[in-house]
Parts: sequence; structure tokens; C-alpha cells
Amino acid sequence: MEKVNYMTIQTFKKKYGSETACLKALLNFRMNPDGLCFNSVCKAPIEKYYHPLRGRKAFICGRCLRHYYPMAGSIFDHSHVPVADWFHIIFKILYSRNGISAKEIHREFGFSYKSVFRMLHQVRGLMLDCLDFELANTVVEVDESYVTTGSKGLGRHYPFTRGRGSLRSTSILGIIERKGVAKFYVIPDTSADSIIPEITKSIPDTTVIYTDSWGAYNQLKNLGYRHAIVNHSKYEFVDYNTSASTNSAESAFSNFKRIVTGTWRNVSEGKLQNYLNEQAFRHSYRFEHDYGFENLMHCFPPLSNVYPAEIKKVA
Repeated sequence: MEKVNYMTIQTFKKKYGSETACLKALLNFRMNPDGLCFNSVCKAPIEKYYHPLRGRKAFICGRCLRHYYPMAGSIFDHSHVPVADWFHIIFKILYSRNGISAKEIHREFGFSYKSVFRMLHQVRGLMLDCLDFELANTVVEVDESYVTTGSKGLGRHYPFTRGRGSLRSTSILGIIERKGVAKFYVIPDTSADSIIPEITKSIPDTTVIYTDSWGAYNQLKNLGYRHAIVNHSKYEFVDYNTSASTNSAESAFSNFKRIVTGTWRNVSEGKLQNYLNEQAFRHSYRFEHDYGFENLMHCFPPLSNVYPAEIKKVA
């Protein structure tokens, strides 16, 4: 694989350093593929006829004189935070390999902690729309794990359960394509009733699945999947006959848990899926030169969905 020339903070600021530049970029991200005015009667080329309005976060079409707001219908809508700061915060989330906390953004930008906390979870929710990957005709590793959530069990006399997991743990499932994309899910437990539906929903039967020897995966061959296992109980980490291993999945879990412990410190069970979305996005777009920034911006709905077709004719 060729070495990626990653975008730096300085390069990012040169490209998106002003409010006008960010609004123009957001407009370009959300325009129709044909690049024409959102007024279906006007159909003027946006690049030629759209001009920024002074004092407003909007553009005016020079032909039909309609006003269009690039922030409408997005996480930026009705936000007191400038779009340039939104862009900078999103880029910081993406290029950080160890995650970023709301407290860090709060200290650097001066916004209230509650506002930053809400902003970060809005971005994580947007990331989910970018994780709709097709995993057909490829090789994936599937593994389950546990993440410590909430503040339960911090007392020394708390009754922890024995066996797999504990009352402080939340079960998660990882589907990792080798040298490719990733998906993470919060699941009720690690039984077959919880794991198999997520697999059948996300993975077509043309995909090769590698797992460990946990019994919940025994149904995969009966469901038509090509399934191979690696037996960790025999200190086997790679089955060289079938190439089966779960090393990529375990590495992804390890990265996520280090971020939870070292950066976020504490995650709630209700918000855990959002944090998993962020890590899945970061893992999936790790080879993009801008860390997936433009891919994320293209996940906003086009402005044609926000502004319905005009019925007034242009004179």
C-alpha cells in the first residue's frame, strides 16, 4: 500500500480557514450532482450564479434571487457555533488516533461543556450514515467483547457476576474487514440469539467469516456462510490451514478500549453506540488523506431535500 500524504492542520486551515470558505464548501458538498440551482424552474449553474449574502449564512441565486442556507437541515442548523469552528472540531475528531474529549474541546474553543458534548454526539450520529458498507465477496473477522460502562460497581462490596462479562460490562460485536472497513454494534449479550441477527443483517452469504471458537457462531455454516474458526484455547492465534484469525478484530477492540480508558474515561451504556460509530468511522477511513472529512460532509442530505421544488415561474 502506498504511503498516504495526510492532510495537516495547517493545510486544513488554509482550505477551510474562514466562515465564507466553509459555507461555500458546505454548499458544494450538498449540491445536486448536476450542479444546478435548487429551484427546479431556474436551473442556473450554482458555481456561476450563487453569491454569498453579506450578514447572513446564505447564498443568493443571481437568476431567480432565491436565498439558500447551506446549514439548513444539518447538525449546523440553528447553532451558535460558527461553521468554521464546527469544521475544525470535526477534523480534530477525525485525525486524532486516541479520540478527543468534550473537555478538551471546551478548554480550547471556550464553548460550554454541555454544548460541546451535544456537538460531539451529533457528529457521531452523522458518522453512522457513512458506515453503510457492502461487505460482499470479501473476508471479515467477527468477534465479541465487553466494555466497562457507567459507574456501577465502583464500591468494593459490589456483587460482580462470574463468567463472561459482569454487571458493569456491556456486550459489543465487531465486524472487521481485513485491511478494510469496520462496524461495531451494542448487543444485549453474547448469545447466538443476539449475535446471529446482526451478522445476517450486515454480511451477505458470499463473504468469508473468521471467528474464534465461541459456540454462538456454530450456526453460520448452516446459514450458508463460509466459516472458519481459530481455537484460542489451544493458544492458536492463526490457523494456517484456513488463514482464520481474529487478530484484526481484537486489535480494533484494543484501540477502542484504550480510548475509553485514556480519553473519554467513562461512557454510558446509552451513548456507547455513538462512541462505537466514531471508532468504526475512524478505522474505516484511516487511509484517506483527509481522514474521511469529505466523506463525512457528503453524508448530509442534499439541499434539494430541504428546499422543495419551486412552482413559481421565473420571468
